[in-house]
Amino acid sequence: MLIRHRLILSNLIMFIIPFVVILFVAGGAYLIFTESNRYAFNNPDEDKKKVHLVEYDIREYSYAMLNAESEELFSYLQKELQEKILLKGYHLLIMCDGQYVLSNLTDDDWYALGEEKSPVVFSENSAVMILRASNIVKYMFQKDEKQFHLIAIQTRDVSSIEKKLNYFFRSYLCCVILVGLFIIWFVNMMLSSSLAKKINKPLELLRQGAREIKNGNLDFDIKYAGNDEFSQVCGDFDEMRKRLKYSEEVQAKYEDDRKILIAGISHDIRTPLTVIKGYIEGLRDGVANTEEKRKRYIDMIYNRACDMDILVDKLFLFSKLNMGNFPFNFKILDFAAYIAEFYHRVKNEFAEKGVDISYYQLCRNHLKVKIDSEEFKRVLMNIIDNCFKHRVRDRVDVKMILFLEDNEVVLKISDDGGGVSESEINQVFTSFYRGDPARSNSCEGSGLGLAISQQIILAHGGSIYAVNDNGFHIFIKLPLA
Repeated sequence: MLIRHRLILSNLIMFIIPFVVILFVAGGAYLIFTESNRYAFNNPDEDKKKVHLVEYDIREYSYAMLNAESEELFSYLQKELQEKILLKGYHLLIMCDGQYVLSNLTDDDWYALGEEKSPVVFSENSAVMILRASNIVKYMFQKDEKQFHLIAIQTRDVSSIEKKLNYFFRSYLCCVILVGLFIIWFVNMMLSSSLAKKINKPLELLRQGAREIKNGNLDFDIKYAGNDEFSQVCGDFDEMRKRLKYSEEVQAKYEDDRKILIAGISHDIRTPLTVIKGYIEGLRDGVANTEEKRKRYIDMIYNRACDMDILVDKLFLFSKLNMGNFPFNFKILDFAAYIAEFYHRVKNEFAEKGVDISYYQLCRNHLKVKIDSEEFKRVLMNIIDNCFKHRVRDRVDVKMILFLEDNEVVLKISDDGGGVSESEINQVFTSFYRGDPARSNSCEGSGLGLAISQQIILAHGGSIYAVNDNGFHIFIKLPLA
């Protein structure tokens, strides 16, 4: 998972989990608090039940008092009603034509009657009122042309209840906040720890890789199997390491090639210069004392100078190719027709030198390839010249075979010579390499032909390599256009 997706998910989890858990905790705490404190607060359901019981008692006793046949019974019923509703927490006031007959009301009861609902309480209607600070039941009946009001009242200490409620909500709120903070902290720690592990692992790999590179060690791998941004970073870092290692290897090879190049240049220039110097000394010392000898000496000097000129041209071409400064003129050509035309043009020329060339086309015509026709001709000439210069008999057979392989056109050029040893097969494209450590035959080749050919083929986006198989075989592969 990508880091940014993981961060988004972590933020959602840090919100959702605490929210859900806090919701459950808050509900559970509320139930616990209300259950443990339900007797300390006003219970509306209980109040309704009691007030209707008191109303029933008042109606029942009012009916009994209405039918009482004596004053003694009437007074007894009043006192009995007073005692009965007192057990339910209510006080009783009985009035007759506006005069107080019986009362056990407290000051709070009188205050509740006088301040809150006196117009209703003292009206001629029966009523049941459940108020904030009191519950009132009023019933009125007439007997012997007298009007009786029975008023039952229960008052509550509102300030005490409010204090208990405030204490309850403060305790409840503190509990929820503390539990919520703990849950948020716990979830945050768990997610942060998990995210830190996911980030620290690739960072440690990168730090270790940087230390290895700093210490000059490029022979290590950075293996990170994650599926996030760090996988790309670690992959790029490992790719950088591989390129640095490749650059070091190329640089080392370049240094080796440079040493070989300098040694080759020194040898191949010194050899003709020594010959030129010897013939000039012969001319100067009068060794060439006849016209024929002087002409032969001069011809030898000229030929060696021409050899040096050819060598310098090849060195200049190789340098430009190696630096990537050579101006190629690429065109898309029919490669099969191009090779066939080259074969027909040079076969007779090489036959006179002792090289018998044969050509086989194992693929269709109209193979479009992007090449520089002149420089590719130079490659073919260099390879065939190499076959001629390293022949083991008077005549050498060279086969050119054209075929297709994996969307690439392949040209195979083979001879029937002795080839080279397996230890030298990978060095034939090295500049100044001739497979002759003594370099005694410098006049027959500069050792730059195959090196130049390789640079040209690489510039064409292709590849070239050599193998031994009953002779020396060179394969040239070019991509189709």
